[in-house]
Amino acid sequence: MSVASMEQIKNTGAPLMNRDIGAVDAMKGVKARFSFRCPSCTAVHETAGEYALTQNMGKVMVKSQVSSSAGKGIGSILSNIPVIGPLLGSLAGQATRSAVDSAMNSGAQDPIMQARDESFKEIESKFQVCSSCGKAGCVNCMKDGRCSACTG
Repeated sequence: MSVASMEQIKNTGAPLMNRDIGAVDAMKGVKARFSFRCPSCTAVHETAGEYALTQNMGKVMVKSQVSSSAGKGIGSILSNIPVIGPLLGSLAGQATRSAVDSAMNSGAQDPIMQARDESFKEIESKFQVCSSCGKAGCVNCMKDGRCSACTG
């Protein structure tokens, strides 16, 4: 399969939003179906499932609290050392908070791009790559694994 051609189709992915987003949606996380466009015939193919466009704010708040608590705990232990303790405590607390934040966010991707990538896995079977020229199109544009330009 030609990766570039399938990537081109994946990059057409867009969330389908049919309603306004309220505060409750923002707290629970917003989900949407995605649509992808065939570069050959411009037909739109939609996912059946919904994918998260935003993070669940409850989870975000818990992550923030864990990061803050870890930094305060180590900082307060070190700050009890006479003379240099307060300086060490402050530096260690900042370093710990930074390390915890990095660990929690490592590999983090833009939620919309992540949702697009996940949704494309659902719908990828509706697209094929021409066995002759490598151009991608939907299954409706292909005949025996070849695009209309190569069969015509």
